[in-house]
Amino acid sequence: MFDPYKVLSVSRKASQREIKSAYRKLARSHHPDVNGCPEANAQFARITEAYKILSDPKTRALYDRGQYLRSEAAVDRARAIAFQARVNRIVDELIEKDRQEARARQQAVSVTTSFFLSTFAAALTQPPVFSLGILGSIVLLMLFAYGLWYLIKSLKLCFERYTYSPHFPSVIRLVELPSQPFTRKAALTFLACGYLFALAAGSAIGKWADGTVWLVFERGSILSVFILPPIAVMLVDGMRKLSNKLEQW
Repeated sequence: MFDPYKVLSVSRKASQREIKSAYRKLARSHHPDVNGCPEANAQFARITEAYKILSDPKTRALYDRGQYLRSEAAVDRARAIAFQARVNRIVDELIEKDRQEARARQQAVSVTTSFFLSTFAAALTQPPVFSLGILGSIVLLMLFAYGLWYLIKSLKLCFERYTYSPHFPSVIRLVELPSQPFTRKAALTFLACGYLFALAAGSAIGKWADGTVWLVFERGSILSVFILPPIAVMLVDGMRKLSNKLEQW
């Protein structure tokens, strides 16, 4: 027997907010565009019908009194079409939100990883960046300026998405739990420790390997340690964005 409460896994005393939250969670995982299961269409239809019943207080009251007939859903065709369109819009928004969050996570991982690895590589090799001549040095400095701006902007965006500044509890006002997973202090500590470790490890290994078979070229100025990482971050993250756009095509 069809029971909308069991379909949405909510109690009979569930509030409209709990019903809506349960529906969104189930719709996100059972939508035919996301779930490749052969029964996804049927499961999504049951979830949608259950939400249709419980989201309308009048229809829910009829069902609770045992007076609701499922065949009534087919009577009002226009209402069903309008409701389905609204459901599709909600699901599309949820899917798009998940995609945006996935892209944001990819950017955070891409920026931090390329920043640490490029710092390590630059400290290890310390290439003579200013042996490129006047024109080459000017181009390099321009790339560094743009790369530094790009790095700061990307890190700022990551901090806004994934960090928060803790608030001290107060007896006057309630403090809501933050949606971000990390404190700003913890993120800054991680970033600083990762950068210093990459810098120290690259410098130590480069100094040990200098002049040996492991590092056959001569190391240049230590300025490359500060100039090259922002450029590397800009190039790596730019290639990631280009790859994502090509996949969407």
